[in-house]
Amino acid sequence: MKHVVIAPFQGRYQFGSRGIKEFPTEKVILLTPFEHLAKARASQKEFARFKIPVEIVELESENISRKYSKKSATSRKRKRERTS
Repeated sequence: MKHVVIAPFQGRYQFGSRGIKEFPTEKVILLTPFEHLAKARASQKEFARFKIPVEIVELESENISRKYSKKSATSRKRKRERTS
């Protein structure tokens, strides 16, 4: 079974290839504020080495933790609907 990883992105993603190999990943969703969109897009190249698709979801800067929780819940709901 592969997993969807949902991660906040605020400037730099600490890419761990070892973790990706040990934790089979189907897709990565990066939740990022507008001011870090360019860096988030650049990080897609790291994931491309492992052929892992990346979805970047833009968040408004204020109250990132609340928006992260909301987007995370929405993503989990979509995944459940696809597997049902």
